[in-house]
Amino acid sequence: MSLRHAMLVPLFLGGCGGGGGGGSEGDAEAVAGEDSVAVDSAAQAPVVIRAAMPDFPEVEAGQLAALTSTRHEEYLFSGSWDATAGRCREPSLIQVLAQGEGLGVILLFGPSRNADEVGEYEVVSGIRDAPDSSTARVAVQLFPAATRTHVFRGATGTAEIQRIDSVVAGRLAVTMIESSFRDSVFLAGSFNVPLGNATDEWCQVVGVRGRNTPPTPVRSRGAPG
Repeated sequence: MSLRHAMLVPLFLGGCGGGGGGGSEGDAEAVAGEDSVAVDSAAQAPVVIRAAMPDFPEVEAGQLAALTSTRHEEYLFSGSWDATAGRCREPSLIQVLAQGEGLGVILLFGPSRNADEVGEYEVVSGIRDAPDSSTARVAVQLFPAATRTHVFRGATGTAEIQRIDSVVAGRLAVTMIESSFRDSVFLAGSFNVPLGNATDEWCQVVGVRGRNTPPTPVRSRGAPG
């Protein structure tokens, strides 16, 4: 199978909205602010409301499933979407793309430090270059019907490849940062996708131009794209 170059929206996370320089230090500060404080009307005392990492969702063959947990209602989503996976030779990486109604997701896995690609990959921030050895990058574009488009990048967490042959399957638990408002979102996902060879064109976009971008969400109410 050959993975064709999907229609992508440029996601220069280092310069999006209020994203600033896109460094890991800024992401760490945003993650640290993931709690919200409310006032208990009865006791008139502050109550900390915490979001938690959701459980890994079940996933069917050929799809990526994901759900979020956050105190920001407009960032909540859950579901399964058709996905495609491909292997790039230059730069050396494995990528998983999912595109559906209102959502686009890209996962990038750098080369493993050993011969076995099965295992955990540390999710790191930054989007300009291909992932380093045994690291992964995650980006999501969310297009809610009633609000503005939101772009998220992975700041911390892990992505795991549990199987890789003709299929790449695994899961991820990642703290994502919204690129404009610097809000944090917990994202849990699972994927089970046929693995093919990515086209040179697509791999060049990812590695040379530095556009590690999620696919354009499908805005219609039809079946996932």
